[in-house]
Amino acid sequence: MRTLFRFLIAAVLWPAATATAQSFPLQSVPADSVEIEGFFWRDQMKYAKEQRPELQPEPLFLDTKDLRRVPSLTKQWEKAMSKASLEGINGGNVKSTSQFVELCYRLARLTGDGRYSSAAEHMLVNTLCQEDDPKATSTLLNLQENIYTTSGDHLYVNYPIRSKAHIVTPSLDLQLQCVTSSPWFNDRYILWFNFNGPQRHMTLHLRLPSWMDTDTLTTFRSDRQPKLRPTKTADALILDHHIENGYLVIDKEWCDSDYVGVQINTPIYRVSDTTQPGLVAFQKGSVLYRMLELPDGMRVNPQEAVHSEFDADRHTNVLSGPYYDAKGQPAGRFSAEPYLFHRKKGPGGIFLPSLSSPAGN
Repeated sequence: MRTLFRFLIAAVLWPAATATAQSFPLQSVPADSVEIEGFFWRDQMKYAKEQRPELQPEPLFLDTKDLRRVPSLTKQWEKAMSKASLEGINGGNVKSTSQFVELCYRLARLTGDGRYSSAAEHMLVNTLCQEDDPKATSTLLNLQENIYTTSGDHLYVNYPIRSKAHIVTPSLDLQLQCVTSSPWFNDRYILWFNFNGPQRHMTLHLRLPSWMDTDTLTTFRSDRQPKLRPTKTADALILDHHIENGYLVIDKEWCDSDYVGVQINTPIYRVSDTTQPGLVAFQKGSVLYRMLELPDGMRVNPQEAVHSEFDADRHTNVLSGPYYDAKGQPAGRFSAEPYLFHRKKGPGGIFLPSLSSPAGN
């Protein structure tokens, strides 16, 4: 039920260098060194602060002693995942989901494994955003401490969030700017670097979305013009890279105004419910969608194309497509918006009856 998409990376190449060994836990880049900019996440942070102005990001202090807890924390994470649904932990319980996301923050820094940040991103977007619960707000604000993490000259980009950051470690001193259309599209993902010190070698770890198919990761090219949509050039060079623990890893010598550009066409998934055959939900990237209106007895065709567009007036992405009556005849068009804006509005959930639903569902 997934659509195919392409993934394009562009970067200025400089002579290769040997990466220095990294150590765990990873160190967070402090919240006051990260400025979240427009599009989606700045609005979410603004809403959270307006709801709970007394709350501030809480630094998570970890040291090597905490590494002993990784096996037990991993078991705790796996147990929570066994209770997870598309809407969150324990059916979208805010407290349980907040605790789970905080656990993801911890394990991501202790292990450098991208699956923890991927799980946290899904829960943040679909369960905790737009909540006025103090625990949800605290967890959302703590995201700012976990967008970027470091170890020596290794820089981890854990969340695709439009932002600026000042990265300072014993090995690095640089200004970073991230431009992205996440979470609505994820089709543009560009990082610019400006170094303040003499160090120019850096190993970049860029988390790949959990929903992307790495088999389609086929085109890596350099282009000296930082275009939002990089194109093939006659003198394009193959970019040296590898994939490790859910991250695209680029190890190289950089220069001022170097950039890495990523282009991903975000798929629209049709997610089935194994406990209720015949029901289907729509998910684009990490965002779940909820039908605004679907008349009684109407069904959707999970095999049919769904249209996606950004509604500038409502500042949200909208899905639309046809629906059918019980006889399979076209009966109208549905409209669906992100579930996070409609969790508390009216009956119903994210799953819809499909044409394969038993009669009466």
